[in-house]
Amino acid sequence: MTSTRFHTWFTHTFPNLFIPPVLLLYTADARDHALLRAQLTQRVLCQEPNGDVPCGQCRSCHLLTVNNHPDYIAVVPPNSEQKNIPVDAIRSLPERVYSTHMAKNKVIVVDPADAMTVSAMNALLKMLEEAPAHTYFILLTARGHLIVPTIRSRCQFFTVPALQDKTAEESSTHAQRQKDWEQLCRSDECALDLAERWKGYAVLDNMRWIALQLVTDIRDAARHNTLNQHHHPYFALWNIIQRAQYHIEYGHNLNPYLLLESILIHYEENCLPIQSCSSEQQ
Repeated sequence: MTSTRFHTWFTHTFPNLFIPPVLLLYTADARDHALLRAQLTQRVLCQEPNGDVPCGQCRSCHLLTVNNHPDYIAVVPPNSEQKNIPVDAIRSLPERVYSTHMAKNKVIVVDPADAMTVSAMNALLKMLEEAPAHTYFILLTARGHLIVPTIRSRCQFFTVPALQDKTAEESSTHAQRQKDWEQLCRSDECALDLAERWKGYAVLDNMRWIALQLVTDIRDAARHNTLNQHHHPYFALWNIIQRAQYHIEYGHNLNPYLLLESILIHYEENCLPIQSCSSEQQ
């Protein structure tokens, strides 16, 4: 099931089978990272792919299966007690990146990218600026707001929907959220009422949900060629949410209910009118 969902996402996101050399993947669920690491790496390193599907039989595929491929580098926290990725883990990469390849490509996966210290992110930025040809960097994070802007500006950014099966409780919550959001978009419910209902959810879950809806709105506008300067409220709200997530992660004193209320009001007053105009144009 999960691999089928990955394939659907992959072919939709990369229709020409072109994977950018520097990817920042914002995931809905950190549990999906292992699957993303395996599937994307295999698609880059497979020597005899069948279209967008790795063969699973070549030497590269076999080496990846036993986690012994010389052209695959995983940068992860050292152990369960040390959750940060230190700067030395990044500084040691050039020696491995410029070493002899078994094939033409090399893949470096940083997982989770938000675990890098600021010094590590700055060291990675230098690497991204000087990366050799046929080298792919894949950064995975469920907390994209913790990635410094200089790193984000160097990456192709994509969101990944949840690939794991939800529990019954998660499915119920997701369905209710979706119903609530659709009511807001139809103006059947106001932002204040929605904020009151959502105040029982975790504040970061609320921020991530709204951020993913913004990404969907922006992509829909781009797909219908209606994305223009009038859509700046979407990007303004995105920046507000990213800053809010950052402050929440670092324990800054924010009122979660007032924050949710202000964000939903911003969406209702500034983003919904744009959707209405775009629908009329279509």
